[in-house]
Amino acid sequence: MKNDYRNLLSLYSTGVSLVLVKKKNNLIGLTVNSFTSVSINPKLILWCLDKKSKKYKFFNKAKIQEIIFLSNQQKKHALYFAYKSNFVKKKHFDNLKKNSLCHLKTKVSKIINAGDHKIFICKINKFSIFKNKKPLIFYKSKFLTF
Repeated sequence: MKNDYRNLLSLYSTGVSLVLVKKKNNLIGLTVNSFTSVSINPKLILWCLDKKSKKYKFFNKAKIQEIIFLSNQQKKHALYFAYKSNFVKKKHFDNLKKNSLCHLKTKVSKIINAGDHKIFICKINKFSIFKNKKPLIFYKSKFLTF
């Protein structure tokens, strides 16, 4: 039944984003496809995180988050941040960011318990859009590009 439900949800295609928070002089990142807009005024977004995630403790405490939407040329980064320890130095983050679709700097407004996940509602403080790139898509549990 659980696998049937996961298969059902995988039929909804989403973009792929990275959420990153500071940890000392580095950033730690997480691949996320649960990103969605909430409000235009004020500018609010949300994303969700499994409470059992190994990275949960980093994100649950951080108030400032950086979010980027991955381009179709960044599949390897999506995989890296989904499965590795995911520390990235600032200079590598700048390169990752400039090859993405956009960058958001957010502040966590509210964290809501929802079943086995937490919902992070964030206010966008600043954003940049990078032109002439195509998105990385997640569909049927696979990364797709076009």
